Amino acid sequence: MKKVMILGLGKTMEQAPIEYDGEIWTCNDGATRRTQAHGKPYITAMFNMHNLNVAFSSEKQAATLCEVFHIPVIGVQEYPWLRTSRRFPREAVLKKIGRGRDIFSDVICYMFALAIYDGFEQVDIWGVHMHPVQRDSQESALVHYWLGRVEGAGIKVNIHDYNDPHCAILTNGVYWTGPGSYGHWNPEYRLGLEQEAKTKPMELPDGMLADQKMPIQEVAK
Repeated sequence: MKKVMILGLGKTMEQAPIEYDGEIWTCNDGATRRTQAHGKPYITAMFNMHNLNVAFSSEKQAATLCEVFHIPVIGVQEYPWLRTSRRFPREAVLKKIGRGRDIFSDVICYMFALAIYDGFEQVDIWGVHMHPVQRDSQESALVHYWLGRVEGAGIKVNIHDYNDPHCAILTNGVYWTGPGSYGHWNPEYRLGLEQEAKTKPMELPDGMLADQKMPIQEVAK
């Protein structure tokens, strides 16, 4: 099975395994963080969609570290000073996956799109949290859009830090504050609602007659 591990920059990326029977992608200064933790980057590609000529020094350092370990750095362009830099094949990706919207709000979106393009069968996700308090809502929404495209392509998705309190990706209770999914599909919750309804009189909107169940003004006519 063709697999890729995607490492975001959430703290739980530190829990991701070193050894993996597939590719390992990270972004921005993730290569440096992995090296500090394990002595080597232990990645197969680094993605950075900022212009590295003017990016933060930490991102440039991560890119040059990848060069030392002969790891491709995939970005918006190739850089003469960075031998392992590769331009993200944006046009080819959008053409191949078809009917895709050219909307990339976050580097994770590019990683998801390339996973579809390259025909991966499984995506393992660590450290991609997209918490609405910490991330722009539009950025988070489009990451979820591309994750939907991944699953729609038939790719198996494993979110390994799903239960981390800081992880909001595909997690109810952060964007939707009700119990379970909208529609109250949780059987125990639905049973509770039914029991509560039996003990309370029916509450009708203002202007509604209980015996006729139609607006008062309609009755007057």
